[in-house]
Amino acid sequence: MFSWLLSLIPFFGTIFNAIQNLTNKIVDLRIIEAQAATDKEKIHAEENIKVLEAQRDVLIQQSERSDYITSLTRIGFALPAAIILWKVYVWDKCIGSLLGCSGITDGKPECIKFTTDALDSNLWWVIFAVICFYFTQNLASIWKRPA
Repeated sequence: MFSWLLSLIPFFGTIFNAIQNLTNKIVDLRIIEAQAATDKEKIHAEENIKVLEAQRDVLIQQSERSDYITSLTRIGFALPAAIILWKVYVWDKCIGSLLGCSGITDGKPECIKFTTDALDSNLWWVIFAVICFYFTQNLASIWKRPA
């Protein structure tokens, strides 16, 4: 079921491997540049270094922007669950009960707007998973902070 999600893990590893490989190549070219006997060899090595540094900088920028994309993805998954919970708790239970529309609302046509169709157990598990992942991510970020 979550195999597609697990397939993304090597993708993020390849970004970091690519950055590390580019950095290693830059170091190797710096050594070649220092050992170059002619100006032509030094210029050639310096040009290659600049190209590799530009590629490395682009990869670093892309990996830094992934936090923004991750945040938007989290909002996209959490928003539907939040809307459902807001509707049930705030609209149906709070506002509806203030207007006398709590409990059994048979015979009160004005109370129909304060009732939510029953959600099946699968949808409640999705909402539960969204909430759990939200709090788990917060705990992980707290534990990850340096002391």
